[in-house]
Amino acid sequence: MFTLPFDWVEASLTNYAQNSFAVNLLNYFGEAEATRLLTLYQCIGTSLKYPGAVIFWQIDQNGNIRSGKIMKYRPDFHREKFFKWVHYNLIPKHQELRQCFFGQNLLIDKTKTVCVTESEKTAILCSHFLPKYIWIAAGSLDGLNEQKMQALRGRTVILFPDLGAGFKKKSKKTI
Repeated sequence: MFTLPFDWVEASLTNYAQNSFAVNLLNYFGEAEATRLLTLYQCIGTSLKYPGAVIFWQIDQNGNIRSGKIMKYRPDFHREKFFKWVHYNLIPKHQELRQCFFGQNLLIDKTKTVCVTESEKTAILCSHFLPKYIWIAAGSLDGLNEQKMQALRGRTVILFPDLGAGFKKKSKKTI
């Protein structure tokens, strides 16, 4: 299985003043809560290659770095039409990329109900408003698959598709 070096994540956990997402957390929730959310997930980084961009690292519950999604946000928390993957062009042909949920590293806590959203932003914001749950993200409606769901085996799980995604499309998938 393909993984990335942990020092890449560590190096990105800084420069939040240049991170559009972290700046939005600060502006909307204040310093203490923004710091709590950034610390809670331990996988919200700042891109040095793409100024202003956030990296949503995918870290499994064993600490393996599966990938990272690079995005930019406007001051109103809507994302810009900018999207890249950290793993793009890095995977050797003999290795397989197995993405995981954003926030999967939080599944070490076995006592809480797990709520799955589509977007990383939604999971983080919901962690502010409903902290009694573990909030993770599939990354997209199509990001919810059988391989990822293995991490949720034996857990109480609630799915929260994005508004307008509809359960009709999701109900056609077998998980």
